[in-house]
Amino acid sequence: MSHAVLGGNLWKLDQNMFKKWKKRYFVLSRVGDGNYRLSYKEEHTSKAKVCKLTPGTSIIRKITRSNSKCHGRKFCFVLTVDSQCPGLYLASDKLDFNRWTNALSSALTVPFDTAGA
Repeated sequence: MSHAVLGGNLWKLDQNMFKKWKKRYFVLSRVGDGNYRLSYKEEHTSKAKVCKLTPGTSIIRKITRSNSKCHGRKFCFVLTVDSQCPGLYLASDKLDFNRWTNALSSALTVPFDTAGA
């Protein structure tokens, strides 16, 4: 059984050759074994993609606005998990950015890597 910790919309940068930002609905959940998972849907009718967050191997990094990876956008972060959920994520505002990065950081139980991406 899992319990939702946080849910909401984030923008995810596609990993394909077109590299477009796409809005997705994400849910961070705590699963029965005490670990966390992050799931999202590409379309309203599609099956959710799920990635397991593994403390010590999954990493979250806040990205500065000047970093070219985020194309000058604010509220961007990198989450390195697995092949299902790699990449750049973008929150719509500072409140959402803080909610997501704090919740993910807590789920990973490791401090942010602030060394720049």
